[in-house]
Amino acid sequence: MPPTTPRTGPTVIAARPRTSRARRAACALTRRVPRPLRHPAFLRIWGSSIATYPARLAEITTLAWLVVDRTESPFAIGLLSFFRFTPFLVIGPIMGVVADRIPRLRVVRISQISLTALTLAMAGLVFSGRLTLWHIYAYAALSGALWTIEVPARRTYAIGVAGRRGATSAVSFDMLAWTLGTIVGANFAGIMLRFVDAGYVFVGVSLQYVVSLWFLRGLPVLWRARPGLQREPFLTSLAQGVAFAKQSRPLLAVIAIVAAQNMFGFTHEVLAPVFATDVLHTGPALFGLLLSAPAIGSVITTAWISARGSRLRYHGRMLISASVLLCGFAVAFAFSRWYPVSFLLFLAIGVIGAVFSIMHSALYLILAPDEMRGRMLGLQAFVIGAYPISSLAVGAIADALTPAVAVTIMSGACVLLLGLIFLMFPELRRTTDDLRAAAVPGRSRVPSTT
Repeated sequence: MPPTTPRTGPTVIAARPRTSRARRAACALTRRVPRPLRHPAFLRIWGSSIATYPARLAEITTLAWLVVDRTESPFAIGLLSFFRFTPFLVIGPIMGVVADRIPRLRVVRISQISLTALTLAMAGLVFSGRLTLWHIYAYAALSGALWTIEVPARRTYAIGVAGRRGATSAVSFDMLAWTLGTIVGANFAGIMLRFVDAGYVFVGVSLQYVVSLWFLRGLPVLWRARPGLQREPFLTSLAQGVAFAKQSRPLLAVIAIVAAQNMFGFTHEVLAPVFATDVLHTGPALFGLLLSAPAIGSVITTAWISARGSRLRYHGRMLISASVLLCGFAVAFAFSRWYPVSFLLFLAIGVIGAVFSIMHSALYLILAPDEMRGRMLGLQAFVIGAYPISSLAVGAIADALTPAVAVTIMSGACVLLLGLIFLMFPELRRTTDDLRAAAVPGRSRVPSTT
């Protein structure tokens, strides 16, 4: 037996290092994959988002074109945005409380089923030839309400899967899905509207919602009922969420920035159909391509932040810087008279807009404790509800003056407000870790590391 010992011994010893190296290499490769993508449940909810966001953008593009086709009034076009976003203002905080009280996955599924039915009803109206402006406005309000219900639940569920450390990357991947959805959905609608009736676009949108529902099947609920919260009166839960946000200066600063931006800083989006038809003289295909330009510009931004999300250290600085830049590019777009230049400016708006959207969404989720996340996203929806107010205002100013002057006035007001917020909340200059510590009421005085 001695002769066999030397042969088997080295063989076993030599195999161990190879196995160890392979295992280490596999572990190193896994660590390089962004945290959210390591979770099968996140991949499924992300797949649902990739399916549903193109439907949303195709729907928005089609509604805008239907309004433009029926009226040349900038105020009437602004009214479309008013009805689409008013639900954020009216029911946003309520839906945030709902997202903290019942399984978030159930909320997403109910919303998707309702959107499918609503879209098929809209297709029926178009095919019947009975569609009026008020049908369009009613559809915009109802679909906006369903999206107000769904967004806090969808994002809170995704963060529950990815965990707090993966929050920024998870939001970035959600934005990447929205970006790709904008490119596909807006261009799909623009091309389809050139050749077929709008009813066929709505049928296609309903099929996309069905695909989204397919991705949601079999997902874990990831829900633990909190007895204290379940017994608590609904309005008490809502009031507690508002009180928490008021006592947390970093959260209050984020809310103020988002409110200012939605009130004054996105007016170029409201009047985009006016610029496309009256200034740039485009058809539906080029109109859809123009609306997709911000999404094309944000692809690189969202992909980069998705990979580096956990290593970003200054969310507050990035948020307010992106807000100011957005206003500057909006004014430049408003005065452009050449389609290629307008397209490139909308592209740049997408690059900066992605930073703004990811930073404020991530900060809501990073700064809020788990039991408050739904309510904080509800407050986010509420301040986004400032957008319809600006839609009416910029439409009225554009009717009285010109669209370019209207965008300039609103963007200038936004920059002034952002400067005031930056002076009132010096916490925005701190690192994200400092902001998170200061977000807990009673621990707001955290020394800066900058």
